[in-house]
Amino acid sequence: MAARCLRRDTGGWLHIHENITEGQESEWTARIAVALEAHFRDLTGDTWTIVTHHLERVKSYAPHVNHMVADVECRPPRPHAVTLS
Repeated sequence: MAARCLRRDTGGWLHIHENITEGQESEWTARIAVALEAHFRDLTGDTWTIVTHHLERVKSYAPHVNHMVADVECRPPRPHAVTLS
């Protein structure tokens, strides 16, 4: 739902929360990128750039499970420059 709220011409930032097992941070951020790329391709027909800029452990949820938040930048492709001859 949040991804649909981003402007299609500029994109924006998503803050994604989830409880994940310790040591699985890289896999989790990779899954986020793949899922968002597929979602934006289905939604807009374009390939968006997805970059996780920050990952923060918010708190321990259970032994070896942490509540994490990822700050993810989502940008649509830039329009091609037009050259005049």
